[in-house]
Amino acid sequence: MDLVIYVNGTFEEEQALYDKEKGKIVMKGDYYHDKIGFKIEGYLEAKDISVDVEEIFVYPNEKLFGELGFYNDLD
Repeated sequence: MDLVIYVNGTFEEEQALYDKEKGKIVMKGDYYHDKIGFKIEGYLEAKDISVDVEEIFVYPNEKLFGELGFYNDLD
């Protein structure tokens, strides 16, 4: 698994755990509604992934922003 955590650059509470090998979102949400940080942490623990997963900020001008379905609070 090659996992990365994408963080919405305009709304930092929204994140997506993404599997780069499979090219798909493992889970996505925000802190307020989903407590996404805790869910991602739990998933990584359950999968016994002890390596720090890179966090990358993604902004509305990037193609990946739309593909992840991130909320754009600038609209």
